Amino acid sequence: METNEKNKFGLIYGNLLEKSDANRIKVILEGLQSSFSSQDPIKGGSFYCSQLKKHISLKGKIGDEDKISLINLLQQLLFLPHSDLNFQSKVARTLTSLLKKCKELRGNVLVPWKPIYQLIHLHHFSSIEQPYESLIIKKRNVHSLIELATKSRKFFGVNSTREILDHFLPQLNDYSNQSVISLGFLSILFHPLDNSLDYQDLLNKFVNVWEWVDRSNSWDFLCARIICRIISNRNESVKPCANASIVSSLFTRFLKVMNVTLGSSSLPKPGSRSIPKEGHVFIPQHFSPSSYIAKSIIHLLPFSSTQNSMESSAEAIKDFSLFINTLESYFHPSNQGHWTDSLASLLYHLSEVAMKRVIKEGISPYSKSFADILLPKIYQGLYSKHKGLSFHSRQSVRFFSLMLPNQTFEFLLPKIHDSFATSQFPHQSLPNLEVLGAIFGELLLKKGETEQDFDISRFLYAALRWIDANHLEHTKASFKIFYRFLSFVPLDSIQNLNGEDNEFNQAKRNFAEGFEDWALQFMDIVFDLYYNQDADQKPEDSWIYLQKTTFRLFFEMQSPSLFKTCSTKLWEYLYNGTFNHAKDEFGWMIKGCVAANPKETLSLFLPTLHRDLIDKNSKSFKDLPDSELEWKLSLVSNLVLNGGSFLVDYQNEMIQIIEACFKNDNSKEDSMDLDSLPPSSKKSKKNKREFKKEIIQVIGELLRSTLQSLTHIYPNRHSPSLNEINSKEWGFKYSYSSIQIDWHVPNDSEIQSAKNLFTKLYEICVKNLERLGSKGETLNHLVLLKYLLQGGSNLLPSLPKLEDSKSEFEEVYFKSIPFECQADTSFRFDGKFLEEIGNTLHLILNKINSETPDDVQGLEKISELISTFLSNLHSTIGLGSKSQFKPIHHKYKHPVKSENKENSRTILVERGYQFHLSRYSSQNGGVALTPTVKTLMQDLFLLSESSYIHLRKSSQNALNGSIKKIPFGQHFLFVQFDLCNPLKDKSSGKYRVKRSIHLLNSRFMMDKVMKNWKMMEKFVDGMVNSVVHQDSKLQNSLFHLFIHFISHFYHTFVHGIQKGEEISVHYNNIVNSLLSQAENESNHWRYKLIVSGFLYAFTPTLNDVSKSVDEFGLDPQLYVRIFQYFLRNLNAENPMLRSLSIRACYSILNNNIQNSRTSQLNSQMETIISQLISEAFGNSSFLSSFSNFLSLDHELTAKESEAMESATTSNNIISSIFQRISSGIGGDQEITTLLLKEMLRGNRENYPNSFAFGHSKSRFSEINSSFWNQIFHRLSDSSLEISLNHLEKLMESSEVEQQTVLSESVAGLLATLKNSVDSRKERIWKFVIPILNKVAQQKTSSSSLEWATSIRFGGIEQNLQELKPLIDLIFENLFSKEKGKTSVVLIRQLLLLKGILLNFREKELNEKAIEQLGGIEIPSKQVSHAIGEIAAIVYYNLWKSSSPTSEKSNRLIQFASNVSNSSVDSMEIENQNPLSSILPAWILHGAEHGLIQGTLSYLPELKIETVFEMVKDSNEELSKESIHTLLLLSQIIISPLQLDFVLSSVERVSKENPNWNVRKTILPFLQILAFNHRFEMQNDRSNKIIQLITSLLSDPQIEVRELAKGSFASFIRGTQTQENFIEIFTKLSRTSIKKDVNMDAETASSNLIARHAGVLGLSALVLSCPYDVPKWMPELLSDLSTHINDPMPLKETVRSTFAEFWRTHLDEWEVNFKDRFTQNQLDNISGTQHTQNYYI
Repeated sequence: METNEKNKFGLIYGNLLEKSDANRIKVILEGLQSSFSSQDPIKGGSFYCSQLKKHISLKGKIGDEDKISLINLLQQLLFLPHSDLNFQSKVARTLTSLLKKCKELRGNVLVPWKPIYQLIHLHHFSSIEQPYESLIIKKRNVHSLIELATKSRKFFGVNSTREILDHFLPQLNDYSNQSVISLGFLSILFHPLDNSLDYQDLLNKFVNVWEWVDRSNSWDFLCARIICRIISNRNESVKPCANASIVSSLFTRFLKVMNVTLGSSSLPKPGSRSIPKEGHVFIPQHFSPSSYIAKSIIHLLPFSSTQNSMESSAEAIKDFSLFINTLESYFHPSNQGHWTDSLASLLYHLSEVAMKRVIKEGISPYSKSFADILLPKIYQGLYSKHKGLSFHSRQSVRFFSLMLPNQTFEFLLPKIHDSFATSQFPHQSLPNLEVLGAIFGELLLKKGETEQDFDISRFLYAALRWIDANHLEHTKASFKIFYRFLSFVPLDSIQNLNGEDNEFNQAKRNFAEGFEDWALQFMDIVFDLYYNQDADQKPEDSWIYLQKTTFRLFFEMQSPSLFKTCSTKLWEYLYNGTFNHAKDEFGWMIKGCVAANPKETLSLFLPTLHRDLIDKNSKSFKDLPDSELEWKLSLVSNLVLNGGSFLVDYQNEMIQIIEACFKNDNSKEDSMDLDSLPPSSKKSKKNKREFKKEIIQVIGELLRSTLQSLTHIYPNRHSPSLNEINSKEWGFKYSYSSIQIDWHVPNDSEIQSAKNLFTKLYEICVKNLERLGSKGETLNHLVLLKYLLQGGSNLLPSLPKLEDSKSEFEEVYFKSIPFECQADTSFRFDGKFLEEIGNTLHLILNKINSETPDDVQGLEKISELISTFLSNLHSTIGLGSKSQFKPIHHKYKHPVKSENKENSRTILVERGYQFHLSRYSSQNGGVALTPTVKTLMQDLFLLSESSYIHLRKSSQNALNGSIKKIPFGQHFLFVQFDLCNPLKDKSSGKYRVKRSIHLLNSRFMMDKVMKNWKMMEKFVDGMVNSVVHQDSKLQNSLFHLFIHFISHFYHTFVHGIQKGEEISVHYNNIVNSLLSQAENESNHWRYKLIVSGFLYAFTPTLNDVSKSVDEFGLDPQLYVRIFQYFLRNLNAENPMLRSLSIRACYSILNNNIQNSRTSQLNSQMETIISQLISEAFGNSSFLSSFSNFLSLDHELTAKESEAMESATTSNNIISSIFQRISSGIGGDQEITTLLLKEMLRGNRENYPNSFAFGHSKSRFSEINSSFWNQIFHRLSDSSLEISLNHLEKLMESSEVEQQTVLSESVAGLLATLKNSVDSRKERIWKFVIPILNKVAQQKTSSSSLEWATSIRFGGIEQNLQELKPLIDLIFENLFSKEKGKTSVVLIRQLLLLKGILLNFREKELNEKAIEQLGGIEIPSKQVSHAIGEIAAIVYYNLWKSSSPTSEKSNRLIQFASNVSNSSVDSMEIENQNPLSSILPAWILHGAEHGLIQGTLSYLPELKIETVFEMVKDSNEELSKESIHTLLLLSQIIISPLQLDFVLSSVERVSKENPNWNVRKTILPFLQILAFNHRFEMQNDRSNKIIQLITSLLSDPQIEVRELAKGSFASFIRGTQTQENFIEIFTKLSRTSIKKDVNMDAETASSNLIARHAGVLGLSALVLSCPYDVPKWMPELLSDLSTHINDPMPLKETVRSTFAEFWRTHLDEWEVNFKDRFTQNQLDNISGTQHTQNYYI
């Protein structure tokens, strides 16, 4: 192999890269063009897309012209009509990757937005509901299109901005699903490219849109994303797009989105509106609006010193400071909750975006102010026990150290120094160690200053102290510091001490001397760490990698003299002991030595080890104890790995050591005994020894390491030569062309040595195996042979190339593309050796199987050996383990998050490495299976049905592993061994069946089955006829296979149907087979589900019957037979089978049957439907099962459904739900899983207006109603007449099940009105009106919700005029003057009205309803609640979200005033009047269901004081309801005008109401209201609230005063206004309470209250700064401590205040706070400390 073909980057074959790139792109372009021309992209286009994506991922070069051509071609392929969704997804992912590389071509590349939008809409929003939707993993395809839309926004063109806005903005409203979908499309498509737009107005518009919906996480996310894009992408030439009022409004929303909890966790929360299921595609799985909020904040702040002055600049800084200070307490370790994740994300993104902006625009005073505000909160987050917050805090510190290093280090380093200086609080050491490790590299970036400004050695020695085997977390943190230090420290600071005698070089010398001392201490401590570690511990991968990399860097950075000292120290320690419990760890140290200086390391270690191991006379191992032999062989194994060409100098020693492993005695033979067996540790009579398995393992690793070192390509020396440019000089980054990487490439001498060694050892192993000694000897040689094949994989010959265009299994459709950098493989053994090895393995297997069939371990090992051989037929030229690449990857990649992604050093290194790992022998699947390979695969196949479970599993795994690597291996197994036959063959043993299931269930096998109709037919035939097996475990396994097929591959199959007569035959055969088996009623429910499931899976392939018949030649009668089958199972006992049947019938009925060959289908299906209705409605059991097709007898409660959908649901909840449902269906977890997911999928309504309103708890099923809708749509007028006559009979029954079915039928019937002719409409109304009239008059509450939901569903997308008869009927019944209506009847009629109003927002209808409601006599509280709910809906319907300040309706004003006055009047009545419940129910329903926005405009008419008055009501239930209402109302975001009104109302209540319970209610209301509107609290509002709260500090009632303290502390927190109140409260606190003989009791009480008010005020000031000690606090605390002996309640107030102070300040007392107090002040407060530290 040539070794001199290196380019300037040091990559082998580097001079071929550019030429190979050009050739490859040319072939890809030709292939894509051919695919597009043939209009059949599946065969070739998919392959070439994969090749292009791989080329892009390897950073391959693509010329600008080629980029443009590729983009145009990919777009043409993407938008091909009738294309497969999977293919479109692949094209979209490829196009996305390509567009990321075309930033400089934005002016030359244009991507149209509308076709992308249409594709997403087609595949996600317009498709018919597919079966098994909840199980199908298909969203990735749509997400690929959405990712393309997101990444291609900047290529849409200038005009696209206005086009997108014009298309989607008109569809935005506040109540429909379409609004959410439009907002979702805007969030991915909108990009502000057009500078002619008024972005000020656009920003105002979207802020207004955000305010439409008060509680919806998804709405928040989408709005935040769009607003962020407007703010961050604005052009500076455009006028400022944010003013002060908008900034305050935005920060109010930002605070709301953080979802922090104020007060008790039991505080009632307004209802959150769930996004409709169609809109979920726009929301990432783990979404958080924090990233967009952070980006918006950073771009609102005036970071740049050159930024145009904006009105909002000062306001933004002020609001940002208030925003962060408000959240301060939520960052503290003792205050964790559901908000912590979003806060952690906010910190991270604020720091990251700020860093990017500062690096781009420069440092300004504003950026420094930003750091002053945020850094203290980040440091506080470091101590959190929440891993997410602590991690993100460390990352944030790193960003700040890059952005503002001086300011960051000035803030952090003193704190870290202090924390290391004290040991009082050891909990501080870990976060400080971790943050130091995070920023150590950035600390060293201060070129030439670091070692002078900061004492680096102090940090290094402090980290050394925390390395301890008993404190693993501290040890990891210390290693991170060393890793960062060694990644940045310049080589010449340690290695090169020559140069001018100036101050800087002297500093380097001093640093080098200190480093030597630290290095030696580091080694001593590491020795102790590994000596004392637990032998059974299993370290994490990240910890292993950290140790490996640290040792590698540690030895690389050393000067020659220091390296000699350290390597000698390591050798002496390892030589004088045996540390088999830490072989891996010490091995990493040795490998680090070899990587740094292989020549010196080998010369130091290897000769001595050879001398200690080998007897110079016998050339065998010396008589060493097993433990010592194992230890020294492991040292040799670690030494030789990556030794490369330096090993050749020691080849004699290595050969002797390896040969000794195969000698069996201590005789003085000079040559290797080819007849020998492995030596052993137990001496026999013939002086023979057998190795224990641990030694055999080490010997095998030694063989593998030696051969890999000689034959593989790998980086030989990672550090650049001192004579060349230094890649690390205090963190300075050089260009790519300056980086030198020395790769080891095997030379002829190494290859020949490896070949000789491999051949000799192979012959020994084979000869001993052919002799077949004891089981132990056989096992040992099998293990050694396996390691030998692994190590010599590059020497093994490859499979021969496939010269023909077809294989015996599958056509090869694509042209092979040569790999880059084709390697010279002439050094390998010839093809005959391949056959020889294969035949030998086959013979050994047969010999073991025949002579020692009970040797299970031997058979397992031979199966692993065969798998290793087959897998290595596509061997890699590079070193096989990617872990060997990681140290290089991280060393040459800048260890800091780069501000410019293009500067990543990884690119060329990674690319070169991946080229070496390419499978050079494989021509994209174009290889032939030789007879030997087929024989070995057959051997594994036979072993995989063994009765020994371990042998069976190991053989099956080996077979799976082999077929992954060998092209056409799957086809060979499937065809040669007929895998599907055992599934249906009763005579097949259970192990043979299990083998087939296992192999078919693999991803690779199933993927091939899905793409081949012949194989698919066999698979389905085997599955549906597997009923012959009665074993329950086999049944479960078969059901698992079916679920795997449905969940992973069904969607691929549905979209991958190919045309042709042959396919038609296969399809008809499959369906006929399924239908034949389905007729067997005696089958177990599992098999019924399998058959039905396959039928269900194949049914959607005929969504358009006409097209299917014409293009596929399918039998039209299949539709009738499938339809009849599913109709028969509508009342099946199994609930899942019922569900499948309903959905399948719905899918079939939705099909388009318009074709000459299908003309008879309509009449046939109509006849069947008529028979169904005739039979169904006369069968009560059928109706019962039909109405409960998914509910069982243990339907999921709303709470359980919500728990299942929550990301934080505990496993216990899920387990209990599974167990409960499972018990109803035989205890089978498989069917439980399927059933539960289907139940959850259908749990939410899918109405166009469901986004605005709560979901009913009725039994009404949308699926059932849609089913009836399709049935009635199919029927002719005569058949419809017959069906309606049957339906009328159901009205005679009061059973809930039959009423539910009737309601679903009526809803389906109403839904057909929009497509019916007048005569048909007349007949429908003639049927519906009497039924609904009877429903409205029923005097029972059962089925009320079902009928209300029926009205709602039936009115979807209907014209209001179309439903006039229904509306007139409802109004006539509800508002008639009939006397004596019961509450039950009224509630039924009100619910029917509610169903109508939920669909229609027309002004006339809603105003008529609200006017009529005022005249209803209210006999009960339940009726009041129903009227309140309808009022909330009506006011929301009539609220114009687009113009919230529009003129109010007089009718609504009158109704609101009447309700308020009636509530006040009713409270004066001795016996509780139901009227008083309307107002709380109204506000409660609005707040809990997202409808409150429409009511807020009418707060003046509703008189909020009325709700406060209800708190004192004698009716305890009404009082609690009123408090609940106020707490919900206080959490709603309201406009400034509404805010002023509410504050004025509260002020009046405070002054005029004598009831202390009312005044007590005011405080939490004000506290929460002020918290949620902090940024709207200008001076007047702020002063009003302060005045209100401080006045209540002097309230006569102590409960009110105590509550006022917390409210006041909450309000002033973060405002920096505390000093304004100190004098006032101090004066009050000094009010004399000494009793004078002339003082009356009233005066004494008044003085005590005044003094208490002062103490409470001072306490509130202390509590307003829970984690800081401002300059005014020490004196205040000293004064407050003087009241500790005051009488109650003053004493208790002081005690509780100090208890809270110490709880929040004790952990940092010694480090940060104590020195802020004078000695006198410390003495005064010394007696108040009586709480424990949070961490202790």
